[in-house]
Amino acid sequence: MDSLHMLELKNGGRRDFWISHVALVERFVQTHLKELTKVQTDPQQRTIGAETGVAAGAAARVLMWDPTRGGMRTPHLHYGGELYVMSEPQWAELSKAAVSAMTERMTKAQRVGFDTVMQLSDVVAGM
Repeated sequence: MDSLHMLELKNGGRRDFWISHVALVERFVQTHLKELTKVQTDPQQRTIGAETGVAAGAAARVLMWDPTRGGMRTPHLHYGGELYVMSEPQWAELSKAAVSAMTERMTKAQRVGFDTVMQLSDVVAGM
């Protein structure tokens, strides 16, 4: 795979699925833009919750986030240079579409590595 498909994020992990499914994210953002909460990164702002690094901003539908605290641990997406936090219903809708896309790709696979099967079995067992 080329570097585009093997993106390693400093605060997260591999996110190559999302890079190869930009249209899925684009459709979701275009459909829900008025409902999504935009995040502004500002390490100088006081944050609420050390585990998330997210704090309510003064403007409606905008949160401040301190990226020095590591990866955001709440459902969110990156699109068009912006960062958006999603509600649980929004995440449920997007993740359903993502799981469908993953299922389609896995169905077409001829072979899956042992470690991959072990990781997948851990994920499925946790559902």
